[in-house]
Amino acid sequence: MTPYAPGAGRLPWDGGIGAEELAAAVRPLVTELRIEPLSGDAALWGYPVHDERYALIAQL
Repeated sequence: MTPYAPGAGRLPWDGGIGAEELAAAVRPLVTELRIEPLSGDAALWGYPVHDERYALIAQL
C-alpha cells in the first residue's frame, strides 16, 4: 500500500473494498445498513462499467 500523502500512514483497503467486506466492517457500528448496487446502470457513469460500484447506506 502507498501512503495517502507524504508522512501519512497507509490507508486501509488501498485499491478499494467490496460491498460485502465494507458492510461487515460497518455493521457492528450501525442500527440499519443496506447496499445499493450501482454498477448495472450505465446512465450513472455515462458508459457501461464492469467493476463493483455501490452505495452503502447506514443509520446510526
